[in-house]
Amino acid sequence: MKNKITIFFCVVFLTACETTPSYDEQINQRALPSSAQDLEQECSWVRGEIARMHSVSSAAATSQYALAFQAKARRNIASLESRAANIGCRSAFSSQSNQRINNVSKIQQCINACIKNTEHTKEICFDLCNK
Repeated sequence: MKNKITIFFCVVFLTACETTPSYDEQINQRALPSSAQDLEQECSWVRGEIARMHSVSSAAATSQYALAFQAKARRNIASLESRAANIGCRSAFSSQSNQRINNVSKIQQCINACIKNTEHTKEICFDLCNK
C-alpha cells in the first residue's frame, strides 16, 4: 500500500503540465478579500492549506522521495505564509486577523469585489469602479 501511495504522489508530482500555474502562482492569483468576513475565510483557508502541506510532508517522510516532497511542501508553506502576511492575517495559525481590510479604500474594495464576483480583468474593474 505504501508503494502505491508513493507511486501516486510521484506520478502527480512529476507529470504536472508546464502550462498549469505553479502553486505559488495560484496563490498569488487569488482575489484579495473585500470584507472582514472574506478576510476571515481567506485566513482560515491559508491555515488549512498550511496544515495540509505539513500533512503531505509528514506522509511522504518514509518514501524514497521524501526530500523532494518536503522541499516542495516547504516552498508551498512559504508562499502561504507570504499570502497570510500580505492580506493581513496576524499569523498563519492565529484565529485573529488584522482589521487591515478597513484601511482599504472604497475604490480598492470595489475593484476587489468586482474581480471576485465577475470574470473582468483588474483593468476593467478599475475602470468600472472609477466611473
